[in-house]
Amino acid sequence: MPASNGVSNQREASRGRRDSQRVTSLLLKWRDGDADAMAEAIRLIYPQLRLVARSIISKRNDIRTIQATELIGEVYQQIAKAPVPADRIHLINLAGKMMREFVIEYSRAKHAQKRGGGWQPVDLVEVEGSLRPRVDPVELLALEESLSRFELRFPRPAKVVELRFHIGLSIQETAQFLGISPAAVKRDWVFARAWLHRVWKKPSRRPPRPQGGSTSH
Repeated sequence: MPASNGVSNQREASRGRRDSQRVTSLLLKWRDGDADAMAEAIRLIYPQLRLVARSIISKRNDIRTIQATELIGEVYQQIAKAPVPADRIHLINLAGKMMREFVIEYSRAKHAQKRGGGWQPVDLVEVEGSLRPRVDPVELLALEESLSRFELRFPRPAKVVELRFHIGLSIQETAQFLGISPAAVKRDWVFARAWLHRVWKKPSRRPPRPQGGSTSH
């Protein structure tokens, strides 16, 4: 029933705005030193954090044993020590970035003594509004290195990749976060994908093949 769906969507949007306002209010109290406000702000965005954590975990075959709640717990104290974000989206971005950094270091340490497998080209794929990589953990580490080089040359498109691919924000949320139009987000996203595909197609830019085969433990 279109009418009831419209009413339901309006209620959901209204609830979302109230939650965002509530989080912003709590962040102001947190900035003034109220530790309880921080805990309440995290509680309000916890469903979104779980989605972000699950998305990050799903991108890496080597950390599937980590649960979303564990990953959030790993960065909770880091969030408490960081500068207080301005609003809900910035708070989710901060937590997501910390979770991504944690799993990158976890994956890098895990693969430091174990090299193997062939190289596969990275493909950033958009499926039903969600972004997923077709890439194994070794290639994903190489993707991070490519993104770091990309960020030095093109900071804003690199931020779009981070927010959309890693954090899972929508085009509208990404536009709101960056203070640009949705059309600009789409242009940056298309440009970033094209640049990364071009880099990865060049043999000289590919991650080096492991020497001596894989090592089993």
